[in-house]
Amino acid sequence: MANTSSNSIGAIGFIFACLGAVFCWLPILGGLFWLIGAVFSCIGLGYRNNGLAWCGFWISLAWIICYFIFGLIFSTFTYLTIYPLYIW
Repeated sequence: MANTSSNSIGAIGFIFACLGAVFCWLPILGGLFWLIGAVFSCIGLGYRNNGLAWCGFWISLAWIICYFIFGLIFSTFTYLTIYPLYIW
């Protein structure tokens, strides 16, 4: 564990998790931002001052839960993949 006063990895994870939530309507970009945010937030939990890392973790967790809930409602998980681009 690093013994630093700032947690830049946790902050990066929070920023990417927020970007993933904002761009969730874009098929590939939203998922990519979510994945990067989840990974950096989980890494940032091991450092001191991990408040932003926890926020990024919970945003990422909420995003994946919503993904599965919407997938169960619409009976498909293709609404956040490349498939909607073929319709346009």
